[in-house]
Amino acid sequence: MRREARRLARRMLTAVGPSLTTYVPDRARWIMPVPLDRLVVTTLPGPTAVADARRLTVRTLDQWGLAERSSDAAMVVSELAGNAFRHGRGPVRLVLRCEPSAYGPAAACTVRDAGRWTGAQIPDRAAIEAAACDEGGRGLYIARELADSLTVRAARYRPGTAVTATFVTRVLA
Repeated sequence: MRREARRLARRMLTAVGPSLTTYVPDRARWIMPVPLDRLVVTTLPGPTAVADARRLTVRTLDQWGLAERSSDAAMVVSELAGNAFRHGRGPVRLVLRCEPSAYGPAAACTVRDAGRWTGAQIPDRAAIEAAACDEGGRGLYIARELADSLTVRAARYRPGTAVTATFVTRVLA
């Protein structure tokens, strides 16, 4: 797992080049180098690995000093990984990043799969309450409610979906 994280970090640093930040137009976002102790990348082999992903999330956020948000993050990672196995295709990858924000340190938890996003909207509270007897359909709603931000990225012409939930710890000045 550490070897895979190092390899990913090396690729990220190579993409950045000599400057501290580089704009990559095809991804339409800024890429900044992440210290290896602030990045965890792992592949989830199957649905039984969701519990391991929860434990890894709690342990990692505790190490980063984000313990107060670790239970929310673990619940969201569990829901996102479950959705990836249920609706997407493998491999399913979990990426945890600790990054600075305007309010204090933030943890970005990303679950990626190789499935196609169907374009369904994240249900709102009224739709969830109307379908109270349904067995599923609440994963993204729960993730949106617990996370400070939730982003879904899906490639237009190739398979692959990435859902990122961000958790910020507020630092009081």
